[in-house]
Amino acid sequence: NAPVGAAIGTWTLVTGSGTFADANDPQTSVTGLGVGENIFRWTIDNGACGTTDDVVSVFLFDASNPVANAGPDQEICLPTTQAILNGSALIAPATGTWALISGTGFIAVPGLPTTSVTGLSLGVNVFTWTVSNGPCANGLTVDTVSIIVNDPNNPLADAGPDQAICSPLDNVTMAGSTLIPPASGIWTLVSGSGTIVDPTDPATPVTGLPVGVHVFEWTVDNGGCANGITTDQVTIEVYDENSPDADAGPDQSLCSPDDQTVLSGNSPIFPAVGTWTLVSGSGIISDPNDPNATVSGLTIGEHVFRWTVDNGPCNNGSTTDEVSIFIYDENNPDADAGPDQELCTPVLSTVLAGSPLTFPAAGAWTLLSGTGSITAPSSPTSGVTGLAIGENVFVWTVDNGPCANGTTSDTMVVRVFNGSDAAAAAGPDQSICTPLSAVFLAGSTYTFPGTGTWSLVQGTGVLADPTDPNTEVTGLTVGENVFQWTVDAGPCANGVTTDLVSIFVHDANNPVADAGPDQELCTPAIGTDLSGSPVTFPAIGTWSVVSGTATVVSPNDPNSALIDLTVGESVLVWTVDNGPCPNGITTDTIVVRLFDGSAPIADAGDDQALCSPTTSTNLNGSPVIFPGIGTWTVLQGGATVDAPDQPGSSTSGLTVGANVFVWTVDN
Repeated sequence: NAPVGAAIGTWTLVTGSGTFADANDPQTSVTGLGVGENIFRWTIDNGACGTTDDVVSVFLFDASNPVANAGPDQEICLPTTQAILNGSALIAPATGTWALISGTGFIAVPGLPTTSVTGLSLGVNVFTWTVSNGPCANGLTVDTVSIIVNDPNNPLADAGPDQAICSPLDNVTMAGSTLIPPASGIWTLVSGSGTIVDPTDPATPVTGLPVGVHVFEWTVDNGGCANGITTDQVTIEVYDENSPDADAGPDQSLCSPDDQTVLSGNSPIFPAVGTWTLVSGSGIISDPNDPNATVSGLTIGEHVFRWTVDNGPCNNGSTTDEVSIFIYDENNPDADAGPDQELCTPVLSTVLAGSPLTFPAAGAWTLLSGTGSITAPSSPTSGVTGLAIGENVFVWTVDNGPCANGTTSDTMVVRVFNGSDAAAAAGPDQSICTPLSAVFLAGSTYTFPGTGTWSLVQGTGVLADPTDPNTEVTGLTVGENVFQWTVDAGPCANGVTTDLVSIFVHDANNPVADAGPDQELCTPAIGTDLSGSPVTFPAIGTWSVVSGTATVVSPNDPNSALIDLTVGESVLVWTVDNGPCPNGITTDTIVVRLFDGSAPIADAGDDQALCSPTTSTNLNGSPVIFPGIGTWTVLQGGATVDAPDQPGSSTSGLTVGANVFVWTVDN
């Protein structure tokens, strides 16, 4: 204030800084003020009236004084209930003040930027730091800090169990762990897609989930506690209702030495997963979850793999299918039906003998012709029953898959012979006459598969069908043509039997019988050679003695010797049998006369004298030994010899005179 009268006023600096323009001017200007409080005293000296003074503070605020900053939020964990506030620093004369907005807490020194707070409660305790910087542009600023007191018993983050749903469903409710405030939780999408309705709600719905796998993370912030921030993830699998059932693909066949292949399972729609497992056999699966996994280490045989598709909660949740991998042995033998077999009734069954099999090669017996029931068609050594007489043909087929000898077959025959068939009979001998040169044979019949066969044993002839019992034979020549009929009855008791038949072809030109000229012999000879007409075989000539004594050495020889003759006359007949020819049987006779070499010569006897009227007498010739012949002849006179060939023949008609008779003996 201005002094009155002669009083004098004077400004003086008490604290701070500043320069007065006029220290005695009540309203002087002051320069050089320092930031902070500058105190000036105004003293009025009123002389005898005394001296009075008063002070005034000039506050110079710093424009750079920071705005209020309550410091970072703080988190502590029970049982701790105190903390240190850390407000922004002050440049005097700026002032700051702490105040409790919510929660609890006792501020030790509210005007200090850094002061302790006690009595904090569980939850969020909010404090403000208010800074007053006078007339500066940032004259009054406020900031808030939260001191969060967390419960150490707040559970760790647990996102809940993984979930699986099936389209068309596309939403789930999360099941995160609960929170003890002020602990907080938040859901975040890690992978996949989906809309989190309320990210801070442990049980928030999640919508818009497409088919696939979606991973969400539940993060729990429990502040300053030991379990401050924990996380857990949950997987939400959305399966496609249209994902196909398991299909292991077609069976496969390989041939050694191949020992690996690629599987052909169908591909499930993710997140459905397929898994290969070995059911039987052997094999190493390269990747059990790959539909087209490679399988190696396969051995000869069958290997069964199962393809399991897990489609979660869908109606076709878990489906399986199996595939067989067949490894065939390249060394499995080709089909061999075994040797043909022969049976004889009453046996009508047998055991087959096909080549062995190395599994998975398969064999099958089939009936090609005939009859028969195969008891085990896939067994190389199957039985066969119900066989019929005849030829029963079976085929053994071996399927060796993709090997070079993939499918081979072989045939065998089971021949069932009729045990009742008779032994071979070639039929009766036959005779024909030229110019015929052919006949039909008449062999015994046989039952197939028995066989009959004609063969030429002797002579000539062409068999039209050697297996026909009644075949025609042509080209026969004169003579005996011998054929053999052989019947093979297989294993039957009468096995192979034979019989012969002769076909005699007679020569129509064979001469009729001619015994030759009569013969005359004289003792001491007692034999001779005959001279019958020749015979062309099979015509037969036969000598027979009709009378007399004689022995034919070779009765069928036209020129046979004749012995044992006795004096006299021997009559023989030469008979020629020329079969069916027109001159079939003809005969001729020969007389062989053996004269006695000691027979007397002719002696007509003594002359006789008679007296007429006698005109007859008996002659008295020497005797004759047959076949010698005596003959009386009249040489003179007119007499008659009554029996000219009798030595003692009577005569008659003698005339007077000399009657001369001659007795002639032919020996």
